[in-house]
Amino acid sequence: MNFSERREKLLDELAGVNIAAALVQNLENIYYLSGYSAPSASRPFGLLFSRDKTVLIAPMTSSDDAKAEAEGLEILTYYEHPAGEGRRFSFY
Repeated sequence: MNFSERREKLLDELAGVNIAAALVQNLENIYYLSGYSAPSASRPFGLLFSRDKTVLIAPMTSSDDAKAEAEGLEILTYYEHPAGEGRRFSFY
């Protein structure tokens, strides 16, 4: 599957209505556009993409899977508890 072509096609459609970037949080759509199959919906995931960059946002507990499945994408992780002191504390 060519995930970058899928993202490009969606970006072309969005550009037609003057939208330059998108944040996708539906897990099935994240898989369709990136190849990453998030394990569950118990924590938020996101795929932020534009013509310049695509970033997969995932909890730190899923970082290894995200790196393995979403090859070629930047992975931004976050902690949800104080043990991640000094790092992003939440998805938002």
